[in-house]
Amino acid sequence: MRYTAMIGALGLMALSTIATPVCSDDGKVAKAFDAAYTEWCDLIRQFAWSDNEHYTMNEPFRTIVALGPPAVPYIVAKLNAPDGHFLIFALSSITAKRFSPAELAGRQSNQAVAALWLDWWRGGTGGVKTAFGQAVAKWRANKAGNPRLWTEEVSYDTATGTLMLKETPVSPAGEAYLATQYQGIAVLPYLAEQFRAGNDDFADIALTIAGHQPTLPQDTPPTAAIKAKAFLSWWEQNKQDWLIPWPKEPTPQQAPAAEAGG
Repeated sequence: MRYTAMIGALGLMALSTIATPVCSDDGKVAKAFDAAYTEWCDLIRQFAWSDNEHYTMNEPFRTIVALGPPAVPYIVAKLNAPDGHFLIFALSSITAKRFSPAELAGRQSNQAVAALWLDWWRGGTGGVKTAFGQAVAKWRANKAGNPRLWTEEVSYDTATGTLMLKETPVSPAGEAYLATQYQGIAVLPYLAEQFRAGNDDFADIALTIAGHQPTLPQDTPPTAAIKAKAFLSWWEQNKQDWLIPWPKEPTPQQAPAAEAGG
């Protein structure tokens, strides 16, 4: 299996197929990340750059992205380091995660967006699952009548050197659909759960996030149900390469025992 990094916006995105992640072993990933990160830091310190693309369009940065989801914890840990905020572009490339216009409002600097990524990381699987549940409920409440979902506008992102598709929701159903899509690879396990339960409304989202790697039958019209089935078959074989190694959620502390005689 070859990991596909998501470069740019979902919808009209550049898909860059890169090497399979080093592996899921923490020691090897950490070593590979440290080597690439050190090389990247040495490179960027040689120049006084002002454009994002100079920090991202180089071999050490591409090596960091090529590590895939196993590298996410190490990238997050460097966001507050000098120049570490430029690693937000590695996170977006690996995870396909996008923040909504409302979340980005007033955040003009990379440092401010890095703070969003840190909040996302602290939220962990619980945050993703909650956001997905809210989007599903909103979608089901507003999808009747096939409402128009969003408008589109194409622009060029100098940071990643790709075309970006800006989607502006024009209905509550569109807001819910895009909120699901913007979760990136983190939402794939929950989409798989929906498909197993027979809910295939978001089949196109799953295929898009997965870089259209799931193979669809050539002799059958690709209905939502067929797309969902193809995704599930692909997911069972490849999910370990796409799972984000989230921090372990803290175990709720037990209430202190009552004192004797109390």
